[in-house]
Amino acid sequence: MSVGYPGQPARNAPSDIHQEVAVHDADAVDSKTDDTMTADSKTADSKTADSKTADTTTADTEISDHERLTRNLNELLQELRVAQAGVQILFGFLLSIAFTERYAQAPASVRIIHLVTVLCAAVAVALFTAPAAWHRVLFRQGRRAEIVRMADHFALSGLIALALAMTGTIALLALVVVGNTTAVVSGVAAVIGFGLLWFVLPWRRRRVADREAIVD
Repeated sequence: MSVGYPGQPARNAPSDIHQEVAVHDADAVDSKTDDTMTADSKTADSKTADSKTADTTTADTEISDHERLTRNLNELLQELRVAQAGVQILFGFLLSIAFTERYAQAPASVRIIHLVTVLCAAVAVALFTAPAAWHRVLFRQGRRAEIVRMADHFALSGLIALALAMTGTIALLALVVVGNTTAVVSGVAAVIGFGLLWFVLPWRRRRVADREAIVD
């Protein structure tokens, strides 16, 4: 509403001015509210995206660990199959000796060495087959990491027992064929040979690789 006096331009009434100011302030408040809601929406979207990225990364890590454990277990079982074939043949050979006529006439030293060798071979068989038993008993229990760790210990212990069984077999054959001195020398040579090839050299290479990894 406009009011004025003769000869003067009309002016807005005070009530109209207050209404316009109120409308302008309301529009400003609405604009700020919209901006705030937009910012909050963007922040929520960003958090959702970060959460999805974290979930994806965690899932990828779990899949990677699962694949690594599966690969390690398969490789270990394949290695054990190779060792089992040798120790089973050796075990059968040692058992067959006990049922020969000549074995009944063998001296006590030969029988003791034979018995110790058979026990070492039996221990090797038990250790090499233990990972398969653990895998079957703990199947689908979510304990594959424990199975791999224990299977590694079983495999190393089985190799030690197999090395002792092989050494005993060599010493036994040397004792029967040649004599005591040759049997001792053959047994010592077998221990040194198996120890170097199966344990000392691989562990030495492992230590060198660990040092190189630390340096890098």
